[in-house]
Amino acid sequence: MKWTTQSEVNNLGFEVYRSGEETGAYAMIASFENTPALQGGGNSNTAREYTYEDAILSNGGTYWYQIADVDYQGVRTFHGPVSAQAPDLIPEAYALRPNYPNPFNPETTIRFEVPADPASNGKIALAIYNNLGMVVRTLVSGSVQPGIHTVKWDGRNDRGDQMASGVYFLRLQAGSFVQTQKMLLVR
Repeated sequence: MKWTTQSEVNNLGFEVYRSGEETGAYAMIASFENTPALQGGGNSNTAREYTYEDAILSNGGTYWYQIADVDYQGVRTFHGPVSAQAPDLIPEAYALRPNYPNPFNPETTIRFEVPADPASNGKIALAIYNNLGMVVRTLVSGSVQPGIHTVKWDGRNDRGDQMASGVYFLRLQAGSFVQTQKMLLVR
C-alpha cells in the first residue's frame, strides 16, 4: 500500500487495518508505535509518502484495508476502505516465513510456502516443539496444495491446554526439506 500526505497537522502516525470483507470487522495489523515507516511527520507543510507491505496473505484472497491517521490527542481519522487481491503464486521452493508477531500473546500467524513438488506430493508436517524437543502442537500434517499458506497458533497444545511463557520452535518438514524457527510466547 502506498499513500501520500500533502501536509500534516499534529500527526503522530498511521495505523493499518485489514478485513476479509468490505463491511466486515477490521483488525489492526500495523501501527506507527511498532513500525517506524508509519510514524507521522508531526506538523509538516511538505508532501510525505508512506508505504506498507502486508506480508501475511493467502493465495488469491481479496483483502480490504483502512488507514487511520492518529493525532497528538490520540484521535483517529479513518480513510478507505480499499481492496487488494493477493495473486495466486506457486513458490519455487519450500519456505517457512517468520511468524508475526514474535514475541506474541495470545496468538501468532505463521506463513509457509509449498511448491509444486511431485516427490513429496504436497505432504508436509508443521509442528511446534518445546525446548526439550517434544511436539506440543501439530498445526498441519498431510497434503496441502502448492501455494502460500497461513495458519495461526493460539499458544495451546494438542489437548487445548495453554502453554507456559517461553521459547518454542516451529518446524516445517516436507520430504528431505526441514526448516526450524524460534518463537517466544509471552503470557
